[in-house]
Amino acid sequence: MPQWALTLLAVFVGGLLSYLTQRALEKGRAARESQRDKDQAATELRVAIRLVLDDLDVIALHYKMLADDGRYPEQHVEPDRPLYFPTAAWDANKRTLAAELSEEQWSGLSDAMHAADGARLLVLRGVSLAPIQPPIRRVLHDGAQNARQLYISLAGKPPPSAE
Repeated sequence: MPQWALTLLAVFVGGLLSYLTQRALEKGRAARESQRDKDQAATELRVAIRLVLDDLDVIALHYKMLADDGRYPEQHVEPDRPLYFPTAAWDANKRTLAAELSEEQWSGLSDAMHAADGARLLVLRGVSLAPIQPPIRRVLHDGAQNARQLYISLAGKPPPSAE
């Protein structure tokens, strides 16, 4: 076999081996990158759920306290941080939760957080220490039960305030 043919064959085999090696390395890199993205999404979801569960527990507690006490609270208005029915974690993590929760979980959580916004407005409009009308107390009581049930469905256990 002539020298030029051996050189050509060596170049061809070397190129083929280089291509196959690079392809295998690229597949491995892509698989690692994909796994890293999945792990990151799972971590973001876990953090978002934990933060929202914390707010949900406080919301359930606020509903219960107001329903049990039967009076509007003294008004302490902090524009940057609502004192009652916090929804900051929900506002900050909606996108992550929308992408990862089931339709049923998303719908329940969305409804609960919008109801909490409405309850906050109701409480802020009430006269300090005035009695809460019985129909509103029933709504507050139902809100507490709904928030606790939603907490259980998302966390698999009762909220800390229920213990």
